[in-house]
Amino acid sequence: MASRHKIKIRTDSLTAYRKATFYNAKRLLFEAEALFNNGRFPTSAFLAITALEEMGKFYLSRVFAIKNDQNTLTQKDLNTLTQHPSKQLNSFLPPFPFEKERKISPNISRFWELVADKKLMQVRNNCLYVGFDRSMSSILIPPDSISRDEAFYFLETAFEIILLQITSLLKSLDCSHEFLFLQAEVKILHEKKQELSGKEITYR
Repeated sequence: MASRHKIKIRTDSLTAYRKATFYNAKRLLFEAEALFNNGRFPTSAFLAITALEEMGKFYLSRVFAIKNDQNTLTQKDLNTLTQHPSKQLNSFLPPFPFEKERKISPNISRFWELVADKKLMQVRNNCLYVGFDRSMSSILIPPDSISRDEAFYFLETAFEIILLQITSLLKSLDCSHEFLFLQAEVKILHEKKQELSGKEITYR
């Protein structure tokens, strides 16, 4: 009975899916930076958060490939790839088992708290939509909800988490040939992160 709820998927399709999610995360991250540089802070923050969600899918699809030796996905697996909280959580958890000596940075610690307290979805929505404050007495619009410093935080954190995830993956014992394309991407992302670090910022 359970087999009816499994979807067969080719190995090369899963490989292509993982590669596509990484490159889309990178595209979203660089577009978030371009928007930040042009003062579009709410949309920049939204794209940075979305880039991290794509990296959550990158990790999850790898887990599914490892645990499903028959290359099948359940409906629950597919749902996990589309649910925002799941994608957000899995965007930054994977690296830590590979680098236990690394301390969690303040950026990642705050991101964890936002996800754990289920507040990140509200921030994500504030980047895009008009809403009310908690008292229902004031209207909130994205430019008032997401400041420059908040946008910078999400952009900086996205660079940090994505770099941590791919460098940890490349160091792991089970890193297969399909991930070697990430070696060139580490340098590119490091250079971009260095450029971002040179910008003035007051939020901590």
